Order: sequence, then structure tokens, then C-alpha cells
Amino acid sequence: MNVKDPTDKKERIIDAAIKLFSEKGYHGATTALIAKEAGVSQGIIFHHFKNKEDLFFSLLKEKCNFFMVEFRKKVGNEQNALRKIEIALLTYVHLVQKDKKFFEMLIMQTTGSGLDLEKINKYGMMEAFRIIGEIVKEGIQQGVIRKISPEVAATCIFGMMDYNVMNWLLFGENFSLEETSKQVVDIFLRGIAKTTI
Repeated sequence: MNVKDPTDKKERIIDAAIKLFSEKGYHGATTALIAKEAGVSQGIIFHHFKNKEDLFFSLLKEKCNFFMVEFRKKVGNEQNALRKIEIALLTYVHLVQKDKKFFEMLIMQTTGSGLDLEKINKYGMMEAFRIIGEIVKEGIQQGVIRKISPEVAATCIFGMMDYNVMNWLLFGENFSLEETSKQVVDIFLRGIAKTTI
């Protein structure tokens, strides 16, 4: 991703929108407030985006496209499927830690914003979900993962990881996201039984 000039108006609008969407919610973050936070006029916002909804989904798409590039870059050279899953999930955690405001915004908008949840998922982490499913298929072919549904496996691991991430975003001072995420990955990959059932 190219390093962008921090004075670029569009980037300032996006940064301000993420901050205010995460703090005030979609409806509370008016374009007037976003413009004020970004130090631009509302007219500049509408020059770059059709309306507030277009701004929200544009920044969502841009951010998530960048995250998917990082995902694929991190797992690209690894051959072992189990190790790939571990790398992918811990990459997700590092992205959350690095861009906390964005993920706070994302969680807030999935609960009561009135926005199209299917569209949020499409532009959100559905591609990451698909990548994990692909890796599970690879693991089955490699013989390191037993024959299970890749889709169900991806749903389970993201359910576990997302709950852990949500707790950290809400109560982050109480525990280390990285340490608990490593435990979640370990439980997913190796189970909780002490011996084989």
C-alpha cells in the first residue's frame, strides 16, 4: 500500500469518519461532524463520496482490501496448512491491534446501525473467511486435517476469534489479546481433550 500524504483531504475524511463512526455510531456521526473533524467543508466530502453511506462502504472496502493483501502476503510462502491457519489468525489479531478504531467502528455498525449487514459482511471479513476455508481444504488434502466441512470450520474459528476480539475492544485493559488469541488458535487446531477420544 502506498504511503499517502497525511494532508490529503480524502484520507483526512476517511480517518475522521472512522473515529466518529466508532465513537458516535453511524447515525450520530453526521457529515457536518465528519467535515469538522477532518478540517474540510461538507462540500469536499460530497465531492469524494455520494453520501454518508457511500463514505462508510468506501472506507470499509478500502481498509478490508488492504487487510486481505496483508493476509495473503503473510501466509503466501507457508506450505503447512495448520501453520497457515495460525499465521492467518494471528495476522488478523495484529491488524486489529494496529487499527483498533476501525474494528471498533466495524463492531458498532453490525449492531443496530440499520445498514445492510450483508453488504458489511461482503466488504468486511468475508474474504478472510473464504481464505480460512481454502486453507482447511488444503489441510484435508495434505492429510493434516481430518475430513470436515471447511465452511463450518471457518465459521467456528472466526466465531471464537471474533468473540475474543470483541471482548478486547470492549474491555481491552483486562487481558492481552495476543496471548488469549494464541490460546484460541491452539484450542482450535489441537482441541481440548487431553487424549484422543
